[in-house]
Amino acid sequence: MLVGVAHAQFSSNLQGVVLDETGAVIPEATVTLLDLATGLDQVVQTSAAGVYRFSRLRPGSYEVTAEATGFQPQAQTARLQTAQTAGLNITLAVAGTEQRVVVTAEAPALDTSESRTQATIQNEELQDLPFKGRNFLALAAVAPGVTGFMAGSISQTTAGESEAPDNFSQHPNRRS
Repeated sequence: MLVGVAHAQFSSNLQGVVLDETGAVIPEATVTLLDLATGLDQVVQTSAAGVYRFSRLRPGSYEVTAEATGFQPQAQTARLQTAQTAGLNITLAVAGTEQRVVVTAEAPALDTSESRTQATIQNEELQDLPFKGRNFLALAAVAPGVTGFMAGSISQTTAGESEAPDNFSQHPNRRS
């Protein structure tokens, strides 16, 4: 006994031209054919003349989607009968231009657990600073958040310790 395999042979075709809104052909557009009954799809590229063709299709309903760079995708439906060659031209609209600018910046880290303001003056910077009498307390005036002036000069106590009156105050909102 011979057992043969039967293959279904379909003879319907769907073809057309992909155009822009002015009627000019769109070469190399991607056209996708979706069989709505089976969920199977086929994909072709249009020719230099904007032509596409799907061959040997079964009778039934299909969704045809065309897309090309710079154009909005367009979908249409078609119903094929047995041995029918249907024509379906698709017109694509120019895609709207969208410009997106993303700016990413991070604020410098702020240590909220620390409330003091401090400044460190390196030896090289110290050499170049002009301050009267080389009084080290005058350096406090260059620290961030410090305002005031020296009301007097340094004097020595009998114990040999320095006594330097100062009228400096720290203002947390002042920035240098």
